[in-house]
Amino acid sequence: MAAWSPRLRLRCSTWFLPLCGLPSLIWFLLRVIPKPSRAAYPCQRAAFPLASGFVLWLAGMYASLLGFRRARAWGSTSTGTTRSTASTAATSAKTPASN
Repeated sequence: MAAWSPRLRLRCSTWFLPLCGLPSLIWFLLRVIPKPSRAAYPCQRAAFPLASGFVLWLAGMYASLLGFRRARAWGSTSTGTTRSTASTAATSAKTPASN
């Protein structure tokens, strides 16, 4: 079997959470809503972290989309200096700190 290229590995790891998270969320909701005591079952305890991670990922995607839309609307009415300052702040907020 051939080794995975770094590009393919990155592409697969990017979609791993959404592809596992959505079925986990559906499974968790279908089983726990009718009978909440099922949340203590081992299969539900395994599905919960994936489902909650998926919900947080969705919330982050929505917040990013909303932020970019507002920044674009705000940037069209502001000066060049303000736009460059805002883009620098956004870039530095996304960049992880190096140790």
